[in-house]
Amino acid sequence: MKQLLLLLAFLLHIGSAPAQTANPAKAQATTSKPSVKKQQAPPVYICEGGSAYAYHRTESCAGLNRCTHTILAVSKADAENSYGRRPCKKCY
Repeated sequence: MKQLLLLLAFLLHIGSAPAQTANPAKAQATTSKPSVKKQQAPPVYICEGGSAYAYHRTESCAGLNRCTHTILAVSKADAENSYGRRPCKKCY
């Protein structure tokens, strides 16, 4: 009798458990949210010289030809806010 009660309890426990899928990796992939990656803006280029006033789309812009100082790759926001630069008229 005791064995019958244990068997019955076991069967009831199995019947009340949530259904498991055959492929747990697939089930997890469908229930999880896809990761959203922020796209990072491409850098802009500035000349470190004191008379420089613009930022450029590419390092090969004609506006950077006369730069005798270091050319830096920075974010557009940094070029405008930190360095006080405006867009180059040749490449923007």
